[in-house]
Amino acid sequence: MNLDPLKDEARAMQIIDWALQQGWPLSRGGVDRCGPCPKCGGEDRFSINITKNAWHCRKCEKGGGDVISLVMHVEEVDFKTALERITGRKAADPVDPKEQERRARELVAKKQRQEAFAERARRKSQERARRILKQAHAPKSYGAVSRYLRIRGLSKIADAIDAGRSKLMLAEINAYERRVLVGTDTSKTWKTIWTGPAMVASIRQPNNQAMGVHLTFLDFAAPKGKARMTDPNDGKEMKAKIMMGSQKQGAIRLYTPKQPKGIVMGEGIETTLTAMQEAFMPGYAYWAGCSLDNMAGGVLIDADNKPQLDMPDLNKPAFVPPHWCQELIFLRDGDSDSTATENKLIRGARRAMSLRPGLKARIADAMPGKDFNDMLVEGA
Repeated sequence: MNLDPLKDEARAMQIIDWALQQGWPLSRGGVDRCGPCPKCGGEDRFSINITKNAWHCRKCEKGGGDVISLVMHVEEVDFKTALERITGRKAADPVDPKEQERRARELVAKKQRQEAFAERARRKSQERARRILKQAHAPKSYGAVSRYLRIRGLSKIADAIDAGRSKLMLAEINAYERRVLVGTDTSKTWKTIWTGPAMVASIRQPNNQAMGVHLTFLDFAAPKGKARMTDPNDGKEMKAKIMMGSQKQGAIRLYTPKQPKGIVMGEGIETTLTAMQEAFMPGYAYWAGCSLDNMAGGVLIDADNKPQLDMPDLNKPAFVPPHWCQELIFLRDGDSDSTATENKLIRGARRAMSLRPGLKARIADAMPGKDFNDMLVEGA
């Protein structure tokens, strides 16, 4: 049975269009549309990248680059059934050869347009990240970053900033405008929903080139010092942290000594700085990994097409320690899904040891139900 006609037709369907047809509640505006996973639920663990035409669920640890893989995953059906579900036609239905050829040409052209669009969006995001980094300035004594770190229990690090002896690679912006696209898909405008101070960190690639930026929006009267904002598109609360540009293979290099021999890495800035303040190890760099997925890398798929969640696919891009790193210590917070987090960090550790022979990697755990910074603030 020739499935090519159905396959070409199904692949022409954009993932976001399929999601909207199904009525899945996803965020509006921006490149990533987030919401509950249509299979495992949650809140914002599922996302669709409209520029790359890709989907991913952090909980399921599954993702793909076409709507076929999504339907197979969500509806637990085989390849043929997924094609029939997407196209609304049966595999046995006759297809005109000329129509099949037309669809194949249309698919190639659509893929080329999608790749060009994704490349333009990627470059635009990186340029925006560079502009933000140029706009930012070193943390001032008793300024925004210092005040925020004190709220997070990082008073020793804040003291160093106030005394002018900090070597942290952090910056700040006094009045950052948080803007979102509002309106319909055919008519959108930018709207400023919040203006205030922001903590800024550059995301650096293996060659130390800044290709992305991490922003934390600050409100010193709010819980944990992070601003609270509402998306005017759907009324949902927005995250107080965003990343722009490229994070794949990169890291936020918060502190690197002159002759480093190892790296202590948490997913986020506050987790990493907590370890630096409370258990500083001379000769070790303190870097944040941006995301667990970047720290872990892709999942190895075995010969039976089953994912080995704790084994890395070395061919997929993710963080790799530099050549000088002799030991990599991952910090595992205890406030996220324990099984998924454990699999990712084990996978990342194995990835690092495979790609850097002689390197040792291990995982340091926080208390169950807490992250490292929670433990610090609460005196645990």
